[in-house]
Amino acid sequence: MSLKQRTKADLIADLVYQYPLFPATFAACTNCGSNMGARGGWYCRDCVSAELLKRGVSAARLDDLRQRLVYMQQVQEQIRAIQRELSA
Repeated sequence: MSLKQRTKADLIADLVYQYPLFPATFAACTNCGSNMGARGGWYCRDCVSAELLKRGVSAARLDDLRQRLVYMQQVQEQIRAIQRELSA
């Protein structure tokens, strides 16, 4: 299913999927072929974000979501570090 065929809710879920909280595999974006990659070879963060913006999603809110997703990844890594420290 192409980006244009996906619902807005699906696109937001696709974006969240691109910020895993655990190790994941990445491959070239299905849409743009970006070397930055996309989790599971799906659509990359930039392509999903661009499509959401085309559909009128607030750029500020989208940026807020992306920042919070990165923060979640950072917190998850801090939790793993504490777990390793405590179990040593």
